[in-house]
Amino acid sequence: MVMVAKPLTVKGSREVAKTAARVALEQLGVGATAPLTIDLRSENQKDLRRKLRIHGRQWGDGREGTTETQGIDRLKEEEEIFYWEPLKKARDARRW
Repeated sequence: MVMVAKPLTVKGSREVAKTAARVALEQLGVGATAPLTIDLRSENQKDLRRKLRIHGRQWGDGREGTTETQGIDRLKEEEEIFYWEPLKKARDARRW
């Protein structure tokens, strides 16, 4: 598990969102060829992994040729924005 310091700024929260998105996708094994520790995963986690892989391909994350691993860069960016945008909007609202 990755521990990150509490962000002091919206900019710091973006870094936390980046790290959290990457760690979550890696823990689910979204980019891996096969689900990690398949016996330990619930059906909900397997379904979520499958849906995230499909969604990633829709956003442009492709499968690697012979290894069948899948990139997670675009999916990671989308997850980061999903968590970071509300913080940014809250910051902007305080300025007015």
